[in-house]
Amino acid sequence: MDETKNMAKRIEDQDGLTPEEAKACLYRAQGLSQSDAYRRAFNKPQAKPKTINEKACRLFAKPATQARVSELLKASKVQDIISVGEWGQMVLEGVEKARADNNMTAFFNGTRQLGQAVGALKDNVALTVEQRTDDDTLIEQFAGGDPAKLAVLRTMLGAKDTFDA
Repeated sequence: MDETKNMAKRIEDQDGLTPEEAKACLYRAQGLSQSDAYRRAFNKPQAKPKTINEKACRLFAKPATQARVSELLKASKVQDIISVGEWGQMVLEGVEKARADNNMTAFFNGTRQLGQAVGALKDNVALTVEQRTDDDTLIEQFAGGDPAKLAVLRTMLGAKDTFDA
């Protein structure tokens, strides 16, 4: 009997990855360790840690697997990696640690940036534009109507053509 007839055909995607390998890449890009990604993708909750670690190392050493994880990471957004709920939990845990360390400023600066990244916080920026004032008018405003100050300012700044560049 021919052995090839008894072997199941390996189903691969365009990059040569099986569905389980592709899932493992997705889990790895989501932040799981190599072993956890392998265990979840291949549904091996009871496998020995040494076995899982060896198989995961072999899987993630393959160029096709590395390329897939890299593609997934490049295409991901912060919201794909951390949710607003996870961010909120981190804030709560961090507040307690910050109180213990008495370093609230550093903690809140970091969590503010993380909150902005996940879309939980948004900065409102308002810009105002002042009307452009020419140099003579500006010097007169600084002098406040005092001819002596005006003369000193003009002397300090030099000739008009030297500060009107």
